[in-house]
Amino acid sequence: MSKEEELLPFFFSISVTPTAATLQASDIKGGVAHVWVMASSYREAESKALAHLMDYAWIAGTVEFSQQPPADTIARLGGEEKALLEKALRQGIASELLVWPKDKRPPDTPIEVRSMGPPPTGGSDRERGG
Repeated sequence: MSKEEELLPFFFSISVTPTAATLQASDIKGGVAHVWVMASSYREAESKALAHLMDYAWIAGTVEFSQQPPADTIARLGGEEKALLEKALRQGIASELLVWPKDKRPPDTPIEVRSMGPPPTGGSDRERGG
């Protein structure tokens, strides 16, 4: 990347399925990962987001939503999404999981939010944390 290329924040919402190596696999059926990535292009950001999920032993499914958010959208972020973006600004990438367990739960039970935790193997995000 040249000095002229500016890193921009990109957001991805990607459906995920755990593998046997996924640390949370014992009680999770699936979920959605929210991934914030700093990159110079959409293609680079998407590649980094998908590699990040693979580092944590998740099977990436459909990219349900993605964008390079405009400044007014970023200014309105709050709570966990704002914290994730701030982490990505510092570390280059940040993510969290919205998961549903294998057991049946009442329909009005909210989805559980979980951290990615440490990667199960020496993936590229090992030094950055999840």
